[in-house]
Amino acid sequence: MRYFNYRHEHSSMGIDVTSYINEFIKELKCLIEIEGLDVYRDALGVVIDFKNKYPDIRAIGQNILRDLISPENIEYAFKNPNSYKEDASKIGLAFQKDLYKIFELEDNLSKLAEKKFEEMTPFEQIENGGEFMVVGHASYQLPGVSNNPNYRKNQKEYVSCSLFSNNELNTFMDNKIVYLSGVTEDNFISASHFDVVTRETRHPSIHSLKEIETDDGKEYIDIGFTHDMDKFALSIATPKVVERLSLEREKGLDSSLTNEIVLLRNKTISNKALLVADETDLLIDEFMVLKSNGVEFKCINRGLYKEQRDEERYDKSKLQDLEQRLSMIGRYDRRALEDYYKSVVLKMKYSDDILEKINNSFSKYIDINIGKEPEQL
Repeated sequence: MRYFNYRHEHSSMGIDVTSYINEFIKELKCLIEIEGLDVYRDALGVVIDFKNKYPDIRAIGQNILRDLISPENIEYAFKNPNSYKEDASKIGLAFQKDLYKIFELEDNLSKLAEKKFEEMTPFEQIENGGEFMVVGHASYQLPGVSNNPNYRKNQKEYVSCSLFSNNELNTFMDNKIVYLSGVTEDNFISASHFDVVTRETRHPSIHSLKEIETDDGKEYIDIGFTHDMDKFALSIATPKVVERLSLEREKGLDSSLTNEIVLLRNKTISNKALLVADETDLLIDEFMVLKSNGVEFKCINRGLYKEQRDEERYDKSKLQDLEQRLSMIGRYDRRALEDYYKSVVLKMKYSDDILEKINNSFSKYIDINIGKEPEQL
């Protein structure tokens, strides 16, 4: 659970608590619209009541400060260094108790969100061009999670993933490989529609969403921007809410980054992947990485989904880059090109003009009819 102590955090509560409450209300409204459950309507009423009770949180912080510097409290602090009585500020104590009720509410709603994240599209049901929704870690290399050979105990206790779907195909740093990650009650920490700042700390705060025991004692995983009025990372959003708000964000100025799902690293497993790419991307190197690690994968061609939205399948300005890369495929051996052609080219469902360019290059080195079904010949 989050941590808040009015005696120590009165100076920043105007920003942190305000942005927390505003984000809570925003996500609850979206949850009501998408999930339609009474529990979200009831929760919205509770959070709005809190906001109405404390319309000016910055002023509350100033009142707390005045209480803390009263002669009585200053005298107590001198006698008890770095300490105040629990009720040094009556309004501060009441505010803190009310805020912890909101923290408890978030914890309960987080359990509902986690259950929804367990219902991702099974790998076997994912089809290129079809509907799907998954959680994965976008990276060139294997993610260091518990079942992979590059997992180390001295890594960060969390792993950052994102939600991907037939509507949301934006990957972090435009990485082409998405290593699918299962979400469970043991590893789910948070779900945000924007890119968050995650960090480990020895000191709990309002941003703390996970407490963990380490060899050196307790640590806390803090998630979200500090002192940012416009962003606050919560744990209540279901997959459809993350998708909706992520897409809305990308329509604005904040379109270069992705949504973020934070999982506990040592409880996370990843053994399948997606190749998510544009039609003008040549994916031989990514294919080699997946093959060398023995990772089963499926292809997702963004062009198919653009076409479904009546958009151009690809950016014609990228054709020159594709042609340049195709001119260099002779550096790969024949077996590698054959494997790539069967595993990726035939699965990407390229448009006719892109496929023609690929075939013109590959036919110089391999029999491009190899592995094709009769209807593809």
